[in-house]
Amino acid sequence: MEAALSGLTGVKKAAVVDSVTAAGYKELCAYLVVEGGTDCGMLRKALAKKVPAYMVPAFFQTLDQLPITPNGKLDKRALAKIPHKAQIRQTFTAPDTDIEKELAAIWCGVLGVDKIGIDESFFELGGDSIKALQVSARLHQSGKQLAVKDIFSHPTIQELAPYVRSSQQPISQSSVEGEVKWSPVQKWFLSQDMKEAHHFNQSVMLHRTNPLDEDALRKTLKALTVHHDALRLICVKDERENLRLYNRPANIGEDQLFNLRIINLTGASKDNEHIIKHQVRELQKAMDLENGPLVQAGLFRSSEGDDLFLSIHHLAVDGISWRIILEDLASGYEQAIRGDDIALPPKTASFQTYTEQLAKYAESRRLLQQADYWRAIEQHETVALPKEQTHIDKSALKKRNTVSFTLAQQETDALLKDVHNTYNTDTQDLLLASAVLAIQQWAPQKALKIALEGHGRQSEAAHHDISRTVGWFTSIYPVLLQLEPNTWDDRHEEYMIRTLKITKDTLRRIPDKGFGYGVLKYMTPPEKAKIKFGKAPDITFNYLGQFEIANRTQTETEELDAFTFSPLGGGEDISGTWKREQSLDISALVAEGKLTVNMTYETNRFQKETIERLSQDCQYYLRKLMNHCLSKTETEKTVSDFDDRELTEEALKNITDLLGFH
Repeated sequence: MEAALSGLTGVKKAAVVDSVTAAGYKELCAYLVVEGGTDCGMLRKALAKKVPAYMVPAFFQTLDQLPITPNGKLDKRALAKIPHKAQIRQTFTAPDTDIEKELAAIWCGVLGVDKIGIDESFFELGGDSIKALQVSARLHQSGKQLAVKDIFSHPTIQELAPYVRSSQQPISQSSVEGEVKWSPVQKWFLSQDMKEAHHFNQSVMLHRTNPLDEDALRKTLKALTVHHDALRLICVKDERENLRLYNRPANIGEDQLFNLRIINLTGASKDNEHIIKHQVRELQKAMDLENGPLVQAGLFRSSEGDDLFLSIHHLAVDGISWRIILEDLASGYEQAIRGDDIALPPKTASFQTYTEQLAKYAESRRLLQQADYWRAIEQHETVALPKEQTHIDKSALKKRNTVSFTLAQQETDALLKDVHNTYNTDTQDLLLASAVLAIQQWAPQKALKIALEGHGRQSEAAHHDISRTVGWFTSIYPVLLQLEPNTWDDRHEEYMIRTLKITKDTLRRIPDKGFGYGVLKYMTPPEKAKIKFGKAPDITFNYLGQFEIANRTQTETEELDAFTFSPLGGGEDISGTWKREQSLDISALVAEGKLTVNMTYETNRFQKETIERLSQDCQYYLRKLMNHCLSKTETEKTVSDFDDRELTEEALKNITDLLGFH
């Protein structure tokens, strides 16, 4: 940074140091000796053209000369004591054009902040790929289009605004009916070993202090199932006993769209929680794949407020779908309670259109170019995790158990916003790296293969805006991490950072974010893919992103009417008859401002103490990685930051060492 500043016209000398704000965050401060007439504002703009927005110092300050020590070196302690002039702090640059103002309003809503300047980074403010999808979806509501990849390439409003365009072809808002082609993840579901395929759901339990109006709730659930076509899917056998997916029409009866069960527990003498768990268990098992509906709801009334349970078969939804559904549930119910006709935001491309496009993509030259990469991953054999003897009565155990840890809100904020400048990482990079380090501590391996789950909506294969489409888009693909043995006892921190870099660079170099793997495996004819697909990895990892449903700025009255997450939970979403491919599932989610990491394991393979230790180690390494990144003020590039896919870590180190000598 000092070199970049020194290279600007009008700058004689430059020094950059980090400073800690009153809130405890670090920011860069630039101290400059300049030629007469040189303006700090002009220097800021000139620097912004040379380096990413997040690298531009928060403060620019001119000095007659830089303080030096008696040895003639820069005195950074003296610099740190110089008071900052308020007027030269990085100023808030308000949106000017209509599109900048619209983007700013959308970013504020998605990121949960009060105001955003046009030169502030989306990712520095806590954005990620899921929130980028939400930005794209909200722009769509006003008839505009924005590719998610553009937010990654142009992360400030000032840079991004020129890439927002008007929707060229209006998307049909009519009901989708008829046969729907299977998506790759749906075909994966069909390949699973389970006896109760109807019991494979996703669910949520919501709470509302003020009682819900039954008529308004029914009206809202009907609007949701009519508007979001995938919620009307059914799975039937044809005359050849082949399973087919169909979208039923929207004009069917309410009882075919959804099932709502109402249980009044007010004044009940029995244990309410026990009754609710029993009813939830019944609703979870009530899905009818052949006849529908795939939407089950339970309203539990009590003296402490209403709890609303919603369960949808996984064939019709994924994590991003739930964000859309919950947003529309809140909006639709408000409209219904006012007596208005429910008007939901415009649809994006249908799930039916999406899968039709995928069927064409499955045999495209563009996809087949990925085959060599995935063939090499499949052929690479790795060592399985240890199989332990638990020495207890396995018949008394649940088949799977979960160990969890949760970060405090302040730590979570730091993970989402403050740690990624150091190595150009994202939240998933740090979470996966900390899990990998914990696994290496437990069962060291030269290579580790993990099944990674992603939301699957970033692929360029879709060719359609699906930012507000409900359906199951998840991508599942193997990641092969070529690791180094932990023999760096005297350089343990260096080993941790090396693992973080390996993790980041491996993920960045996966073609199309792993989406093509499922298409090749489940949709491309085998004679064209020419890949022998083997056994799935032992471990799965899934970062689900940030999940919020409450408005942080609500009044007391609005809080009583708002939906919040209920502590009661949603019971068992998936049948115990499912023989899972993985023996260890690691998932992470940010809810209500706090990160929780869950490790679900096979009880007949691992001891509880082993997974508890694994969880503790993961938490330890996550904090160590965060602290290291927070302590650094300069950004260090890794091999995946360059376009040359053949560049190695060793070659990059040689280049940077060479440049350092000059």
